[in-house]
Amino acid sequence: MIRGELLGTTGADLVAAAADGGGGGGGGRLRTALAAARAERARAAVGEARHAAVLAGRYEFLPGAGRALGGAGGGAAGGGAAAFRVRWRELGRRAWTTEPAAAAASGGGGQAAADAEVGGEYVAYPEELLAAVLASVAAGGGAAADAAAAAAQLAPAALARVSPRLYWNLVRVGDEAAAAAAAAAGGGGGGGTDGAGRRAGTGGGGERLAATLARLVPAVDWDALTARPRTLSVR
Repeated sequence: MIRGELLGTTGADLVAAAADGGGGGGGGRLRTALAAARAERARAAVGEARHAAVLAGRYEFLPGAGRALGGAGGGAAGGGAAAFRVRWRELGRRAWTTEPAAAAASGGGGQAAADAEVGGEYVAYPEELLAAVLASVAAGGGAAADAAAAAAQLAPAALARVSPRLYWNLVRVGDEAAAAAAAAAGGGGGGGTDGAGRRAGTGGGGERLAATLARLVPAVDWDALTARPRTLSVR
């Protein structure tokens, strides 16, 4: 028991695999644990690249054919897209990544595909639903420590890793709000829509996302969650 606690699940499986020569259940558990760890690292790397692309404005929303949930500030009722896909470019690369992946409709394609709605597109959720989801997660279990830990899960970089569907919906409503405000002021920005219904991201995507989070759930200290960690130099 103590050895298992010290080694953790993968460590315990490693000992079991060595004991049975890799031919028994220990070896299978080890392979499963290692595969899960590799998948989680890959998912985290994609999420970080996704968020970096938004910060740099290297993304573009594509119109979808599905229906939106009704409601103000989002979807067809709010003047936005009914359903959508999005493509983005990792920093330093020229190729686009489209989400949800085309394999989403057949059940493949990784996290972004698993996050897709029926038909391989993201539903454009209204702002009130997004706000309710964020507020529910931020509330945690009610205790201050639980609420702080839950709110940390809503940091933009964490959302980009865990739920592409929620993340891109938040980016979308932020861009739509910025575009509407710019249009009302007689200017541009916020990601305009072209004749084919595409809306390109622009610089300042990170600021628009932070403003959207603060507007939807003002009770959370979003400045603390979005602040970059500082490394103190050793003198």
